[in-house]
Amino acid sequence: MKLWAAIIALTASPQVRADASFLERPLIVLRHEIQLHAAYEPLREDTGTNTADVHRVLLGLDVGVTDEVQLGLSAAPRIAPNGGFDHLAIRTTYLAHEHVAVRLDTGVYDTRVHGETPGFAGGIGMSLRIPLLAERVALISGRFTGLPPIGPRFSPWPSLSFADDLVTIDVNGRVRTASVGIPLGVLVQVVPLLAAQVRAGYRHVFGAYSSADYVPIGVDLLASTGTMDFIISAEMPRKLQAASNIYEGRVQLQARF
Repeated sequence: MKLWAAIIALTASPQVRADASFLERPLIVLRHEIQLHAAYEPLREDTGTNTADVHRVLLGLDVGVTDEVQLGLSAAPRIAPNGGFDHLAIRTTYLAHEHVAVRLDTGVYDTRVHGETPGFAGGIGMSLRIPLLAERVALISGRFTGLPPIGPRFSPWPSLSFADDLVTIDVNGRVRTASVGIPLGVLVQVVPLLAAQVRAGYRHVFGAYSSADYVPIGVDLLASTGTMDFIISAEMPRKLQAASNIYEGRVQLQARF
């Protein structure tokens, strides 16, 4: 960990930006600022007797429209199986307070993995960051860095892509599902350029696929130079009514201009 921080420090400019700290940076990008992000996401389902793999790339753009409003666009081409379009999402984020941002997510997704008609998803999320220990530890609800497109990326495991929303709805033809969730976590700023966060919570999904309960967990390691972030993530949706396990990872780079 110390070696990683040292490498980041060498590549950073002598005058590191204040938002190098994930604990103190604004919850949205600054006015007229642009943030680009790209990531690779592998996902595996293990039933004990069989495994299934999904591989995607994630491309995104966030723009600071005003001091309080941020607009975002993200797309996720699928590498395998059945390479091609997977997800497209648009989100609007409003900074209600220094430590609270409210977000509206909308998205459309290809359903070739589990159907033939396009799916539509929407959700309301909130990025909450309450300092618990000055410049070191904060209680969080939902991520505010490099969010993936909303929508069930691997049916029937919607807890992964809805992990940062409080209320969601999913429409796929005549099939409609919804969910309510309480995403919580702890963010720790280890050193000025390096942070880690642990995410957990509870989500209840109901509708056409009957009801299901999830207790998702996730871990993120975040490094920054002030204008560029490098993020490694791992998470599991942990569906309480299922015997199989889902594992997802993400390696992500995002830069602000």
